[in-house]
Amino acid sequence: MHISQSSAGSSEAAKARTAALAEPLVWLVIGLPLAAIVASASIMHFALQRQDSNSGDDASRYSPGINAELTRQAQARTLGLAVQKAVLSGHETRVELRSNGAADLPATLTLRLTHPVAQRFDKTILLNRTATGAYAGPGISAAVAGTVWQGVIDTPTWRVVFHAR
Repeated sequence: MHISQSSAGSSEAAKARTAALAEPLVWLVIGLPLAAIVASASIMHFALQRQDSNSGDDASRYSPGINAELTRQAQARTLGLAVQKAVLSGHETRVELRSNGAADLPATLTLRLTHPVAQRFDKTILLNRTATGAYAGPGISAAVAGTVWQGVIDTPTWRVVFHAR
């Protein structure tokens, strides 16, 4: 009699275990944390297998160029150079450059416009000095004319950075 009771008890336990596994809540309680652990381990493995592109070697390679740009920007500040007004439109690009008189401004300047999101819209425009002292060049596409651009005017000795619409 003792044997039949134990076999009936194990049969009931197996049915209870099977019924518990059929419940969706059990799978949520077990499955979600297990999925999070597997995803975390996968991300950690992926991160450790790839070297970061912003490593110290990269930074030291770009430092001389960055320092030269900062030096040229400081030179522009010393000369009192700044963009007083910049108008970017579909038919003309006009830049008014202010100086304290110490800078000998060239007849032409190169303006690099950097789009804030899409690199394919970046422009390089040659600006010619007008009779009023401002610089003018061809316009930018009307499709992106309302964007706030970062402008950079470079010469071998000075560099001016500004934002324009």
